[in-house]
Amino acid sequence: METIRRTDLPPAPMRTQAELAPIAQRVAANPGLMRKFRTVIGSEDQAQASSVIDEITNFAQGGDPTVTPAEGVRITVVLMGMIGHPKDGSND
Repeated sequence: METIRRTDLPPAPMRTQAELAPIAQRVAANPGLMRKFRTVIGSEDQAQASSVIDEITNFAQGGDPTVTPAEGVRITVVLMGMIGHPKDGSND
């Protein structure tokens, strides 16, 4: 029997922000991760921001292993919409 590798399959379409919103809600329920997210959002520290995005992606994959790195970034965008962004004065 031949093993099918993930790389042999066509790429799955990326989910929309609306489809990822329930996953973003689960991320938002993690106080430690959200504290890190709020600290880094708008900070201009790209290395730290990238690290937090990776943590968000890994946390999301814990609940849904099909979350891709690109979807992890999209989940981060959903979170920014949920809590606001400090540069536009909408951060709660």
